[in-house]
Amino acid sequence: MKKLISLLAVCALGVSFAAAQEGIPVDEQEQMLEQPKRVISTTHPAAGTIGVGIEADPILDYIGNMFNNSSSNNSRSHWGRHTPTIYLRYFLKDNAAIRVRLNFRTTSDTYIRQVADQAALVLDPLSNKQVEDKLTKTINNYTIGVGYQMFRGGDRLKGFYGADVFYGFSNENRTWAWGNKMNALNPNPLSTTDFENLSTPAAPLAERDLTLTGSKAHTFGVNVFTGAEYYFIPQACIGFEVGVGLSGRVAGKGKRTFEKMAVNVYDEQVRTVEEGWASNVTFSTKVPVTYGNFYFVFHF
Repeated sequence: MKKLISLLAVCALGVSFAAAQEGIPVDEQEQMLEQPKRVISTTHPAAGTIGVGIEADPILDYIGNMFNNSSSNNSRSHWGRHTPTIYLRYFLKDNAAIRVRLNFRTTSDTYIRQVADQAALVLDPLSNKQVEDKLTKTINNYTIGVGYQMFRGGDRLKGFYGADVFYGFSNENRTWAWGNKMNALNPNPLSTTDFENLSTPAAPLAERDLTLTGSKAHTFGVNVFTGAEYYFIPQACIGFEVGVGLSGRVAGKGKRTFEKMAVNVYDEQVRTVEEGWASNVTFSTKVPVTYGNFYFVFHF
């Protein structure tokens, strides 16, 4: 009796399935059976995804030093040795993206050296008073790159290749402040000749710089690149990239302000730095510094 009931239930299910398919053409039924379902990966980004990244070198350096008994384990010092880079991209397709690199660095260093106070020595030859010579140096570097990147490979490990164009701007400015004043009574004041080398003694100078406005340099170029990314968690990867770059550089003239005595009269002059309109084109195979040797990208 149980076998009979089971047989009737199977037959009823078969009749129901046939009735459900009765209104669908045979060719469409075959396509429904043959067409595989598309599986959308949640590991790596798909079309419409935005990626935001940073360079990974300082992080990897810091982690590496934790295991090799190195005393250089201050994470801030590692970031200070690298040029900050923001890495952006937008996926037009599952395997292709537009990318943008923003690379920027502005540094301002101040050097202070102590030299003998010559005015105090005139009043007291045994005086130990000192005055400060100061140099302030400011350097600006900016780069923006736009490119197209294509991917292929597995679910976690993906290779990529592509090309981009970039523009860079850089300049350097310096300002000096001297402790011993230049005048008719002291035409060659004791001054610091090398601010960065503490072992270099001060010396009398008949001409001293006051300001230096460096030339503005413009760099244009194109890179072709290749590399790989590994998705260690969903939508987050670590990547490595190398490339070949072709670039050109054009630099303008700078301006120098200096002081000197001209027949017992204090004279402050401005002079164009004779750099001229320098230009050059370079071709190199490299690990692009503006990308970072390694980088992290997180997708949203």
